[in-house]
Amino acid sequence: MYVIYERDSDILKSFYPFSLSHPLWELRAGIFTIKEAWEKLLGEKVAVYVEREYIKEYIGSIGKYEVRKPEVGDVILCSHYFPTEELALKVKNLKEGKAILDMDGNIIAYGVSYDARSYFEYYEKEEMSIQRLKGLYEVIDFIKDRINKEFGLVETNATPQLVDKESVKMLERENIKFGENVKIDPFVVIDAREGKVFIDENVTIGAFSYLKGPLYIGKNTIIKPHSRIYDGVSIGEVSKVAGEVEESIILGYSNKQHDGFLGHAFVGEWVNLGALTTNSDLKNNYSEVKLNIREDRINTGKRFLGVLIGDHTKTGIMTMFNTGTIVGFSANVFGEGFQEKFIPSFSWGRDEVYHLDRAIETAKIVMGRRNVEFKEAHKKLFEYIFELRLKEGL
Repeated sequence: MYVIYERDSDILKSFYPFSLSHPLWELRAGIFTIKEAWEKLLGEKVAVYVEREYIKEYIGSIGKYEVRKPEVGDVILCSHYFPTEELALKVKNLKEGKAILDMDGNIIAYGVSYDARSYFEYYEKEEMSIQRLKGLYEVIDFIKDRINKEFGLVETNATPQLVDKESVKMLERENIKFGENVKIDPFVVIDAREGKVFIDENVTIGAFSYLKGPLYIGKNTIIKPHSRIYDGVSIGEVSKVAGEVEESIILGYSNKQHDGFLGHAFVGEWVNLGALTTNSDLKNNYSEVKLNIREDRINTGKRFLGVLIGDHTKTGIMTMFNTGTIVGFSANVFGEGFQEKFIPSFSWGRDEVYHLDRAIETAKIVMGRRNVEFKEAHKKLFEYIFELRLKEGL
């Protein structure tokens, strides 16, 4: 009945580099992706559809989703919004030929009608005050709010395994939830005084770590000893994290195993940040941070913004990123001093292109170490994005 729909439009470039290898409903700012949050709030599975042919082929081959075209009677959900309880309630009551729009007239959801589907001006419309995602850099602003709101959708609250009960401190224990089989070493502080904390199943927290909410730590993730994970952080599954992290999203299957600062940043999947990799998230003159995507310049209106990193990218030790840096898909970043503010996909160092076959071979090894099969669909995705790099500099 419900289909989340991503249309092919120019706005997708604003979600670069995430949008190179993902449909927008895979974005996560809190505990759940956009699609998962819809399913939690609606109480049923949501099918998906995407107009971009290469992404449609990729997700269809992976077999992770029910991919199908919308039909009469379906309710279409736009992929540019994080759902709320209020919105979900309105969507549940949405009938054919009716639509929900944001205050700027953008479609949030609508019921497909045979009579009206080609004549949207005849739909019965209701406006609602909800923020539409306009770019990847905006998603970071949602982290704290999404974790606090989605905390109530978490149904599990197991008891963690504490190596030393006396030395582990949980501040505002009622604001902390745990999945099954969470292990916490001695001298850990979990501070939920200013926001909710959910530590998912099979997570290990190393000794002498400080964790501050709002915070989400995904399944099978390891927080290394002496880590400082401050408020507004969402870490996906099967990751390893150390050092200092603040107001950032690590999508999953990625490593930041060493010291170094990650702030107001977005890190995709299968990323490895070398020792002491650090980003700036505030300009010395406190002015607005601007983004460059090739020749396009985006005025973000933000004072704090770090680095946005695409899937399968790797950084060398002591890599330094300036405010508002963008790194594409499968780049290998290394070299002295601050890096360029726009680093295309398949970059090798500063001036070379990473050979496609070598990038694929590395991805096979990396994914195999996490018991994830590198399929033909992954190979085709690499090939398509490599062509984008050669043709369009992305």
